[in-house]
Amino acid sequence: MTELAPHDVELSADLVYSHAGGRPRLLDLYLPRGAARALPVIVWLHAGGWRSGDRKQAPDLSRHFAMQGFAMASIDYRLSREATFPAQLHDVKAAVRWLRTHAERLGLDGRRIGLWGSSAGGHLATFAALTPADPGSESESLESESRDSDSSVPTDVPATKIPNWTKTGTNTRGMVRNCQPFGLPLPLK
Repeated sequence: MTELAPHDVELSADLVYSHAGGRPRLLDLYLPRGAARALPVIVWLHAGGWRSGDRKQAPDLSRHFAMQGFAMASIDYRLSREATFPAQLHDVKAAVRWLRTHAERLGLDGRRIGLWGSSAGGHLATFAALTPADPGSESESLESESRDSDSSVPTDVPATKIPNWTKTGTNTRGMVRNCQPFGLPLPLK
């Protein structure tokens, strides 16, 4: 693996990516200064059992990733006391769409966006990767400028094999047992 040159990091805090639920949904963006190319983005999704936490609950995104040449976005999403599932998933997908919509202006590579989370955030990352985009049901989370951007995140699982777990009335019994293992490789040390 090639060594990456360390970068100084610029933080753009409190960027509004959505107004879902009647209030601003925020993200913090950590960008390496002086990057000579469009940067891949890693979106951090916080833990908290779906009912607590915020985007400030994150590992040291500057030191671990942004200094190594990756853009890092840490987002807030609606918690379970504010909105029921799949609202949280819609917020994650809205953040991905927002990042893609503003990629050129921010110096991001909108084709290379990955998701990373802990606990509930890890669940949301998996759901976002394994469910199809559905702008109709996600519309509350979307800003008008982001509606035409894609919210998909590539995985190793063929999309035709993925059940849509966000639809009401879907029978999910046995689906985990029947899913094939998959991996989302990140070539980071």
